[in-house]
Amino acid sequence: MAIPLQISYRDVAQSDVLEAIIAQETAKLERYFPRVVHCRVLIEHTRGRRPIGAPYRVRIVLTVPGHEFVINQSADDVAVRTAFRKAKRQLQEHARLVAS
Repeated sequence: MAIPLQISYRDVAQSDVLEAIIAQETAKLERYFPRVVHCRVLIEHTRGRRPIGAPYRVRIVLTVPGHEFVINQSADDVAVRTAFRKAKRQLQEHARLVAS
């Protein structure tokens, strides 16, 4: 079953390549916890908000029954894979807790 996915951009141009990467990474999450209800991804440019730091931020909100995970990742480029690695670790930990 495919995880329902919503991708939003704020001050960043929409990218088909980036959307394909996000879709692939989202599909991988089902291996770690098959009951993900929804995944929302926000890619935003942070220019003007902070004078120093990363220009991009990736925010992933994963909804599972009874819980919601929020993953934020800032980087010099759009760090989608790094954010999804964090999401994977959180889902793995949640699956261990649910199984206990």
